[in-house]
Amino acid sequence: VEQSLETFTSPLFIGATGIVLGILGLILTWLFRGGVLFFIGYLFGTDSRYLQMVTLVLWSWLPFALRDLLNAAYVVVSGEMVVNRGLSFLVASGDQLQDAGNLLYGFLSLVDPFLGWHLVLVAIGLAVVTRATTLKVTIGTIAYWLLTVVVGLAPSLLGMLTSSAF
Repeated sequence: VEQSLETFTSPLFIGATGIVLGILGLILTWLFRGGVLFFIGYLFGTDSRYLQMVTLVLWSWLPFALRDLLNAAYVVVSGEMVVNRGLSFLVASGDQLQDAGNLLYGFLSLVDPFLGWHLVLVAIGLAVVTRATTLKVTIGTIAYWLLTVVVGLAPSLLGMLTSSAF
């Protein structure tokens, strides 16, 4: 039992588990967002395929990959982690536990220039794949963004619900 505990708490195991779960989470995120775009395309009345929408999500994810590379470069150069992502610094209290339960903090942490770039790429991709009108593409992109924001804020919402229940 003690040896198992040592194995499961070793830095190598924790690091490997984090990498594997992070990759799995990213793949599930791409598949979910592809499903959202597929459903939006379906509502447009187009015959787009799910694989097309997942491919659209993968290509439109490039700004987020660049953002993460820039964050990694910042950590290497400064030796400090990025504490407040996006615009969350505008409402940060300095207490990470309090900020984690703050819905506005969670929302603002999702907003940055790379999000705008991502949404522009999503709109262009939706226009190409669905051949829909500009109005439909705009509404579809906003609906995609709103749904992904709600899913992105789910941890904060759950934190608020569980903390108020006790």
